[in-house]
Amino acid sequence: CENGLRLTSFMERHPNVNIDITPGSGMYYYMSQNEAFWRDFILQYQDRLVYGTDNFMNRLVGVVELSLHIRRYLETDETYFTPCVGHSWGFDISGLGPFSEDILDKIYWKNFERIRGGIRRVDPKKAADYLRKEQAQMELLPEKESPEKCRKLVADVIGRFEAMTQQGTQKEESAV
Repeated sequence: CENGLRLTSFMERHPNVNIDITPGSGMYYYMSQNEAFWRDFILQYQDRLVYGTDNFMNRLVGVVELSLHIRRYLETDETYFTPCVGHSWGFDISGLGPFSEDILDKIYWKNFERIRGGIRRVDPKKAADYLRKEQAQMELLPEKESPEKCRKLVADVIGRFEAMTQQGTQKEESAV
């Protein structure tokens, strides 16, 4: 809790600071040791927290597992074991959620969009290719770790990226 009080003091002294809440497993372990404090912290600073998924972008193993653990941590109040999968997890952890959809949207993407000043254009073919690799990783996980809802969402996003790729190809062909 001492680190939490220091962080709260820092946030109060520096109102333009935003925090990425995906630095590593140790943070979640220690936060789950004082759930009430950290739940209140997230509620208080919900407009200044961002969820980044770049920790393992240089390798695909672990990206899906890490994302699912962090989502479970924020979306449930369950105590569960986080198996060690390509990173330093491997202990019991208690979720701080569930938080409202509005708060989760802020943490997952709205705060980043506000800080960034919008979202830059994505290459839909590269995004679909990347998500297909993620989808293959999700298929290896049990249902509880990778719910059907998440699998359908990924499949839907892949479909949208593929449609964008086809539209772009059609526009290029009609311009020739």
